[in-house]
Amino acid sequence: LLRQEGTSLRVAIRYRRIGAMQIAVLPDKAYRRACGARLRKLIDLLGISYVEAARIMGISKNLLRNYMEGDNPIRPYALYRLSMVKQVDFNYVHLDDWTRLPRPIREALEAEMLSKLEAAEAESPAAETDADA
Repeated sequence: LLRQEGTSLRVAIRYRRIGAMQIAVLPDKAYRRACGARLRKLIDLLGISYVEAARIMGISKNLLRNYMEGDNPIRPYALYRLSMVKQVDFNYVHLDDWTRLPRPIREALEAEMLSKLEAAEAESPAAETDADA
């Protein structure tokens, strides 16, 4: 829907074409897993290896794995180091706010979100049709 109109997700939210999202307060373990998943995605989008990311962050690769799995909370200084060296915003990992990330990363995340929205829209009519039958 948004792609057909030529509207970006950020613009659609700003001008209320998409309603405000409900923000859930996650339990600690779920929050750590979500942060770890975003850290993994960020490292992948930066195009660096996990070993290189661990080196930049000043931690072992095993601790990085624990961060990405949500087993340990991400230490702020380690994430700060990655943010400064790779010039990415610290808030993406903790708050899922990609608005201040570099443009190529932001566009990749936006494209992924749009494809998920389109998939959800495609499933909705099918689910309603099945329920009517």
